[in-house]
Amino acid sequence: QQELLMTIRRSGSSLLEILNQILDLSKLESGRYDPESIDFAPLAFTENSVALMEPVAAKGGTKIALTTNIPPSAVVHGPSVVFTQILNNLLSNASRVAHDGAISVSARLEEAAGGARLAYSVADTGIGIHADKVAAVFEEFSQAEASTTRKYGGTGLGLAIAKKMANCVGGDI
Repeated sequence: QQELLMTIRRSGSSLLEILNQILDLSKLESGRYDPESIDFAPLAFTENSVALMEPVAAKGGTKIALTTNIPPSAVVHGPSVVFTQILNNLLSNASRVAHDGAISVSARLEEAAGGARLAYSVADTGIGIHADKVAAVFEEFSQAEASTTRKYGGTGLGLAIAKKMANCVGGDI
């Protein structure tokens, strides 16, 4: 019974994640996505996002390594919810495909005109993406290979949403 309850819980969480992604996508496409900008500590925020994804990655035997040049005292003003969603989507995808492998996250704070720029790099030892398929993985409901959904899960929305959110706040992916 415990195992069945856990299956129901995972299924419910998965469905909720899909619904939230569709709602985010709808807001982005309608031009009604207006994230609040706040002051936040990018190092703590990054460490928290990685810590939240570590148990998910560990289930597949994957380790996450974080390197950063962000000073602990640094504070930036921006849409932290956007950074959270983008980083979580990238880490979630990497966790799905990097079984028994590794994920490396690099975060850096760069000086930019009029403020600072928070830049991330997420790399994994997963299945990889052929160069001619890279653009396709950033389209809604699209994945690099037809068998990817069956083999690794996902809806093909995470990277599309991450790209639209990055573009929404003047960034790119």
